[in-house]
Formats: sequence, structure tokens, C-alpha cells
Amino acid sequence: MSWHSDRFIVDITGIFGIDRINGFNILWSIFILAIYFSIVVIIGIKIVKNIEIFERD
Repeated sequence: MSWHSDRFIVDITGIFGIDRINGFNILWSIFILAIYFSIVVIIGIKIVKNIEIFERD
């Protein structure tokens, strides 16, 4: 959280001298996490569809 450049975070982390990354805000982080989560879910669905849970004779 301390690297984000959102105003309310910079006010708090500035006291401790923690640097920030310009243009790196919380909305961008949530967007990237949503993409990663979507990829994991899609791969998981494909894996589960290919697993044969019960043995069929």
C-alpha cells in the first residue's frame, strides 16, 4: 500500500519517509488483480472440466 500514489496514502506514508511510485494508484492495482484472478478462474474451470472425478466403467 505504501508505494501507491493516492493522496490519502501519501499523506500517511510521507510522515515515515516511504517513497511512492508516481501513477501507481489503488484502482490500477485492483484492475491488475482482477485480471490475474480472472485468469486463475478460467484456468481452474478448464482444469476441473477435464478432471474425471468418478471412475466410469
